[in-house]
Amino acid sequence: MIPPFLMLTIKKQAANPILLLAVVSGLLLSGCKPAGQRDLMKGEQLVNEGRFADAVPKLKDATEELTRDPLSIQARAYNLLGVAYQGAGDPKMAIESYKNALKLDNSLLITHYNLGAIYLDQGNYSESIKSLTAYTKENSKDADAYVKLATAHLRASTPLTGTSKTDQLNGAKKDLEWAIHLAPTAEAFNTLGMVELQRSGVSGDALKHFNEALQKTPNYAPALLNVAIYYQTYLNDHKQALEKYNAYLALSPRPANAADVEKLAKQLEAEVNPKTAAVAVNPVTPTVKTNAPDVAVVTPTPTQVTPTPAQLSAIEANNKAIVETKRQQAERDAETARRKLQADADAKKLADARAIALADAAKAAAANQTAIDKQNEAARLAKIQADKIETDRLAKIKAEQDKQAEIDRVAKLNEASRQAEAVRLAKVKADEIARQKADADQKMRAQRMAEQQAALTAATNAAKTNVPTPTTT
Repeated sequence: MIPPFLMLTIKKQAANPILLLAVVSGLLLSGCKPAGQRDLMKGEQLVNEGRFADAVPKLKDATEELTRDPLSIQARAYNLLGVAYQGAGDPKMAIESYKNALKLDNSLLITHYNLGAIYLDQGNYSESIKSLTAYTKENSKDADAYVKLATAHLRASTPLTGTSKTDQLNGAKKDLEWAIHLAPTAEAFNTLGMVELQRSGVSGDALKHFNEALQKTPNYAPALLNVAIYYQTYLNDHKQALEKYNAYLALSPRPANAADVEKLAKQLEAEVNPKTAAVAVNPVTPTVKTNAPDVAVVTPTPTQVTPTPAQLSAIEANNKAIVETKRQQAERDAETARRKLQADADAKKLADARAIALADAAKAAAANQTAIDKQNEAARLAKIQADKIETDRLAKIKAEQDKQAEIDRVAKLNEASRQAEAVRLAKVKADEIARQKADADQKMRAQRMAEQQAALTAATNAAKTNVPTPTTT
């Protein structure tokens, strides 16, 4: 197969500042323990710096210290722990951490994405499809997620046959068409070419989509290698294939599978330009490996060239392997034909069985959905309860603060009133003293005037008494 699948599995948190802010702001609002807050923020910083192994113990401590915080905060801590485990090369613990995050908060979309991506990397395509479907259902604008979902469908289709395979490939095509609508990238076009190659073979639009990928990114290695293999295998155009192989080998940095591709290019060079071929080479089947995204899975017929004596035994062994491969393929084809005849003979019976199976599956799906709905409802109610507790706690603190503020206000008012009353009483007392003093002064003046009047009267009377009596002569 060309080549084995290898996909990026971490949607880095640094690429999504909104989610990171949700973690930090959630911490500030939640009133979590200082230790939990410090460990979570430190772990997040280490993850953003790419120091995943160092982040793991900090984030583990954070998940243990934040157990009294809202479920959404705990879930984000587990999501970061999953990213740290994944970056540190421990996919098993990463998956467990992502699952714990979703148990706490199933609405945390980034965790659905991360879980779907790591399942894709681990080859668990059915679970990858579930997680990525849950993510894209709520976020239909993420083209990268749709490409990953399509890749999971494509890989899941590999061992399947018939309707099951067609359904997977149709699902992949639908996802890729939407991804291209959102963001027409080289990766999306290349993956669509893979799907078309599986759906329709040479009669489909695989080559068209590979070339569209190269139009978007001329040096996109997977599409360049796919075009070369397509020309060699499906169109038998070895000259064009050699041109594309050489273009692939000229890429910088040099592809990881360059040595294997170079052998294949040398074989084609010997065929296309036999006069310039320095030595004969063994026929090479394009089974090169690369760490790039998916490229076409092909098995072209090897071309025989004249070997040197030293290569004779190697050629013979290679030919035996080819014959054995063809024999196994013939046996598989015969078995497929036999099964088809049997299926045709029992068509009605199988149709009835399929109808029953579909009905049972629908019932099971309904029951499963009911269980999921109950679980989601329980999680939702638990989150509501936790948020209510937090809201009540904050309201209680606010009420106590308001009560204390009112007490302080009343105390200040009472003190001001007391001081004002003291000033008023002092003024009243001073006014009373002044009034009494004025009364006393008035009485004193009245008494003096009375005394003076009495003295004047007495003097007047005395004067009258002492006046001589006139005499007459």
